[in-house]
Amino acid sequence: MRVNSLFWSFSTAERPDPSFLCGTIHLGTEECVKHWPLIEQYIDRYDRIYTESSIGPDALSYLQSFTLLEPDCDMYDYVTPRRWAKMKSTFVKYCNVDIDKMKMFRPLFILAAVQSNLVDGTSKTPLDHMIWERAEELGKSTHGIESPQEQVEIMLQMDMRQQYLNLIRISKTITKTRSFIKKLLKTYEAQDINRLYQMSKASLGVDRSLLIQSRNDIMANRILNHHNDEPSFFSFGAGHLGGGSGVLRKLKQQGATIKSIVHKE
Repeated sequence: MRVNSLFWSFSTAERPDPSFLCGTIHLGTEECVKHWPLIEQYIDRYDRIYTESSIGPDALSYLQSFTLLEPDCDMYDYVTPRRWAKMKSTFVKYCNVDIDKMKMFRPLFILAAVQSNLVDGTSKTPLDHMIWERAEELGKSTHGIESPQEQVEIMLQMDMRQQYLNLIRISKTITKTRSFIKKLLKTYEAQDINRLYQMSKASLGVDRSLLIQSRNDIMANRILNHHNDEPSFFSFGAGHLGGGSGVLRKLKQQGATIKSIVHKE
């Protein structure tokens, strides 16, 4: 797909009334929420609202129960005390995150906290949370495309040593990482979904297949099934939209008719 758009409609022969697709990014910045009037319009239009995963209290409580390291896991099996102290100094300086307060967390959650605070202006509510909250306010039927259990299963498949290595790498290249996130936000603002896919794939390294490609198959199939049941609003990470194995391509391969919705501020 070479059209630059975060917003798409699609329909099928079985269900010709269109559903709406919205590409999000899991940060809260001006770039992320500038299209809110359009998004809100489509939330109002549909009775069923799907985000990438459930953001309800039960789902969040379940996910939070997996934030801590396993009892037999020691971070010093992967990071020396000296390296940890250097990382702490770097992260406090550049993003005001004291990792000593998170030392019992899985490194994936530490990394998310670092990245969320690395760029100025990321204190706003993330777009996917805004969508869920608006849908709840309107009494819509809210669902996750993926279940919390599935997200935990994915997390548990990620190599622990590699997670710590990623944390170390970012601490050593903190200004480069900040620059990358700024470029990612600009690409999102430009609605260049194919570039977003390439950037996401490159940043994930060995986890790209687990976190993008294999999930795209599942997400596309479920979105199609949900649509055929009832046209709905779907939102998920924009990095899943584009590319040769993206959700849009997979929907089209299964016979869906897709159409971009061009929206400018």
